[in-house]
Amino acid sequence: MRLVCVLIILVSRYAFAQFEPDSASVYLFFPHFLSGDSSGQTWQATFKFHNPHFQSQSICELAIFSSGGTEMPMNLGSSVQSRIRFAIPPQGSRVIPARPSSQSLARGWARSFCTLPVQGIVSLRLREQEQYTSELNIGGMEPTSRFRAPASRSTTISIGNVFATDFLIRVSAFDSEGGSAGVRDLVLCALCQRTFQLSDYPDSFPIDFEGTVSLSAASSTAVFAVAAISSSEGLQATLPPGGASWPTNHTARISTAYNKLLVTAQTIFAGVADLSTARLEIPFVRVINATASRDGTIRINHALAELIGDSQSELAAVIAHEIAHLIQFRAGRLLVNPANAEIDADAVGMLLCLASGYDPYASAGVFGKLMTITRRTDLFDQFFDNIADPHTSFTNRMAAVLQTITAMCSHPEGREYCALYKSVIHPNFPDSIPLALPAAPFPGLTDNALKE
Repeated sequence: MRLVCVLIILVSRYAFAQFEPDSASVYLFFPHFLSGDSSGQTWQATFKFHNPHFQSQSICELAIFSSGGTEMPMNLGSSVQSRIRFAIPPQGSRVIPARPSSQSLARGWARSFCTLPVQGIVSLRLREQEQYTSELNIGGMEPTSRFRAPASRSTTISIGNVFATDFLIRVSAFDSEGGSAGVRDLVLCALCQRTFQLSDYPDSFPIDFEGTVSLSAASSTAVFAVAAISSSEGLQATLPPGGASWPTNHTARISTAYNKLLVTAQTIFAGVADLSTARLEIPFVRVINATASRDGTIRINHALAELIGDSQSELAAVIAHEIAHLIQFRAGRLLVNPANAEIDADAVGMLLCLASGYDPYASAGVFGKLMTITRRTDLFDQFFDNIADPHTSFTNRMAAVLQTITAMCSHPEGREYCALYKSVIHPNFPDSIPLALPAAPFPGLTDNALKE
């Protein structure tokens, strides 16, 4: 494969192909659903998924859990089961009805995992006396460690525990002036779902409460899925998402970036390296490190994600670098820079990031953050990315990444894409910055560098 072929793919097939909505994720949790009959009312639950990717399908699995934390078989269209796998074509959608296996009302929550980020909702329709009287649409969400939303004593709150262990949730209420209006701690059992209103706890919250409700996990590592439903004079409506954006859910972000980058790598380097056995591990160890093994395992330590967790593009740059090492292993050679494996992986990783919808300048941010703690050797794995190698210093690698970007934008097949990318992503960058105007090519990047 020649470099020009890679550039053509980037320009014609992957330009902006993986910019997905904020609500799309590889992990989606649905903390509240009802389906079945109760007191003359019938609730019908339907899951709806959309794949925003322009080029690749997303393979998903949906799992249904009861309020008590056990998997709950439902009639999911073709058979009664608690899990169902399905494929969503590029820009396509799937609708999965969820009906209880008996006539009784089923309560619970659900989660989905997909190979590429998707959007999802669960639609809850209420039927009374042969007519539909209301509909609630609850969006799938990533779990959070904190939640806040406007509330009254009749606001319905549903929480789903995404972990296989019990933990404590603190519910705090604040009045319209910001003063404390009550606190209550609730235990959420493993994989359980709990639905309540503040009026259920008259000993903790005022009868006439109107203000804001806040939920937080007692454990610093615990996260949960939560939805709030406003109820007033017989009308119900879902409230906007109230999960905290920081601290972020690093596991979901790592998985999202990994899957997007791997799909891109499998397409671009299909004739160079077999990545079918690649797999992701996220060790929860107190060491800042990321590695790729010849057996196909890519490990991104949670501690590293915590260091760069404020930027999805920086996280993607680290993962892309490790995928590039795996491509080197499978190809049996370096691909762009034959003199240095780390600079070669940086260059290939940058191309993967650009083709996957991430900012190619992000790797410089990663190097900068790593440079700030290199004097603290106890924070690093001693074998982290050849840090001790003076010939592969962070400053040298930042310069090499910039040269790679410059080379791509100076190539005839890359100029149009670079100009388009800059106009959309960096419209206020000076014209002299790469991804803007062509400049002298980088000697390590030639048309023959990726020759098969």
